[in-house]
Amino acid sequence: VFLNQVKKISPNEIIIINDRVENLKDIDCDILTSRAFSSLDKLFSVCCNFNIKNKMLLHKGSSFADELDQAKKHWLFDLKIHDSITPGMGKILEIYNLRKIDT
Repeated sequence: VFLNQVKKISPNEIIIINDRVENLKDIDCDILTSRAFSSLDKLFSVCCNFNIKNKMLLHKGSSFADELDQAKKHWLFDLKIHDSITPGMGKILEIYNLRKIDT
C-alpha cells in the first residue's frame, strides 16, 4: 500500500514487483527497498546478483546495529542511517556500493 502511494505521487517511473525476492532473477533497478524481510546478511545474499544502480533503502527495527555488525563480516558497503517516522527505534538504512568480501 505504501509503495502504491509513493508511485501515485512520484514523477518517476516506479515498477512494484509484489513477489518473494527468492523468486526473482535478472532484476535491474535503480533502488531496491524492503521492509520486514530478514537479516541484512540474508537480504544481501539473496540480492547480490541484482543490478541495483543506485542504492537500497531498508526499513530495519531496533536490532539494526547488530544486523550491521553481522553483515560487515561478509559484505562491504557504504551506509547512511536515517531516523524512521514509525514508532520505536526503527531506522532507514541507505546502502550503496554493496560488494561481497572475498574469502
